[in-house]
Amino acid sequence: MLENNTDFDIIKNSKTNQSWRKIYSKGFTLHANWYIIVRIFSIKGTKLSEIREQQFPSEKEIQRMTEANLQELFELDYVKSEFELHGLRIDTLAFDKESKGFVIIEYKRDKNFSLVDQGMAYLSLMLNNRADFILEYNKVLLLLLPIV
Repeated sequence: MLENNTDFDIIKNSKTNQSWRKIYSKGFTLHANWYIIVRIFSIKGTKLSEIREQQFPSEKEIQRMTEANLQELFELDYVKSEFELHGLRIDTLAFDKESKGFVIIEYKRDKNFSLVDQGMAYLSLMLNNRADFILEYNKVLLLLLPIV
């Protein structure tokens, strides 16, 4: 299932090799049996060179790189790293000004099938503790205010 059609690319079903469209808008959903084919190139004059995938040495390195570039990558405001509440630790807490909502980013270097369960736990944590999330965001806003 695809939503929010804007620009698109080709997606292929890993089981049937059937082609579909990929969305390039903020937030899209794909059926679980689909994967995305993305090739990235650098341009030198009129010559294109494919950029090959490089593995990150650790989840921590992925986290550091993402947090340093949250605005450029996702148009999100950084709130806190390693936000802990009621025994759960969120890798990166961010805020989306456009939707006026919090965004939780969890980093995984390898495939992990418990990610859905972890996401549901984070959703429950956020819904049941909104005030704690808002307080954390307000701390960030206070640090950004100019001193008069």
